[in-house]
Amino acid sequence: MRRPDGHEIPEPYAVFVQDYLTTLRSGTEFTTPQDVADAVWRAVTEPDAPMKTPPARMRSDGFAKRVHP
Repeated sequence: MRRPDGHEIPEPYAVFVQDYLTTLRSGTEFTTPQDVADAVWRAVTEPDAPMKTPPARMRSDGFAKRVHP
């Protein structure tokens, strides 16, 4: 199996790689520019903000709770 960038994927891994790429392409979760802006704002305005901030739609504490289409 050859990747679009020209690299060869060894045959024993071809099915795994193909399934994995199909899963990635069909994902419904995504990060929006607003998610990034919210995380940056929180990081610079809240002294106790965590190093990793999940998107607002996935948070349980109500911070900037939004629903994206």
